[in-house]
Amino acid sequence: MPETYSVRLATEGDDEFIRGLRRRNYMQNAPILRIAGMLSDEVVEAMDEWTDRSLAGMGDMDSIRVTVAETAEGEAVGYLMLLWPAMDDFSQLPQGYVYDIGVHRQHWGLDVGALLIKDAEDHVREQGGAFIQLNVNAQNGRAVEFYRKNGYLEEWKVLGKCLIGPES
Repeated sequence: MPETYSVRLATEGDDEFIRGLRRRNYMQNAPILRIAGMLSDEVVEAMDEWTDRSLAGMGDMDSIRVTVAETAEGEAVGYLMLLWPAMDDFSQLPQGYVYDIGVHRQHWGLDVGALLIKDAEDHVREQGGAFIQLNVNAQNGRAVEFYRKNGYLEEWKVLGKCLIGPES
């Protein structure tokens, strides 16, 4: 029988789980041009510091909604951080923004991510929002395909170029 999952709001007791899962997934999400020449431990630390700075800047906002996906037995297997309302620069209307999502590798492909995304979309809709946005590392083909499969379309491309080193 297939595993069943549910989504609930995160509690302070989930902080260690979320931080640990985030750290395990950093290598798939790191900006490839910015980590050239770094060891994996250095990448994880740099990504951790960047995420901590970003989250600290949002700490005073009431708009961060963190959810956790868990098995029927209560084992946490994924999380999603949603900003609501985030302002759409184009329309100036409130929108949802998926800040971060992570799923334990052994639960990939079992619709845990889709369940978390659907919950975020439902929340934004219930709050009166008509749009949800996210960023994804273009080098992470699995994540890009996951979002496409769940109805997300590419709107923008952000290009980068390293200006130091042998290639410049």
